[in-house]
Amino acid sequence: SGKPTTGIYSIGEYVMDSFANLYICTTSGSGSNPGNFKRVVSLLSSYKGGAVYFLSSPIRVLDSRASSGSPLTAPSPVPGNSTILTLTLAGATVNGVSFPGTNFGAIAAIGNITAVSPTGAGDIRLFPAGGAVPTVSNLNYVERTTVANSFVVPINQATGQLAVQVDGADTDLIIDLSGFVQ
Repeated sequence: SGKPTTGIYSIGEYVMDSFANLYICTTSGSGSNPGNFKRVVSLLSSYKGGAVYFLSSPIRVLDSRASSGSPLTAPSPVPGNSTILTLTLAGATVNGVSFPGTNFGAIAAIGNITAVSPTGAGDIRLFPAGGAVPTVSNLNYVERTTVANSFVVPINQATGQLAVQVDGADTDLIIDLSGFVQ
């Protein structure tokens, strides 16, 4: 059926059509102008290695702001001096929705990361815990500007952990998971 033609959508929201095409909203909209969408993947396509995408409603697994109630914790704000947070996603549960445990073979996390109220410029890099820090960032931010970006990032398959490096200025972080790759 293709990308949405009506409705209310926010940037970063995922939508799947009846042909198993996954779209991400790149510009918000509402009513007869629901915004702009980019096709991310067709789930009916074959993948090298047979990877399968599992999607869910987004679950907030990390919010470093005080009293957020998220299941994973981080200092508020997260120090930007190349601080590396190690987040255990395997088995994390929010509102009854769970990320699979390591025994279910999740190989990557799908989600959204947000830098909230940074004190200056910096970047965030996501990678499998215990792995090398990548040379490119997943998100760049500037002072006092909240900014978000979606991601599909491999996790450490043995531990179910994702590493997050914050480099540059301090910032609060939000991570929402919307699925995984198995």
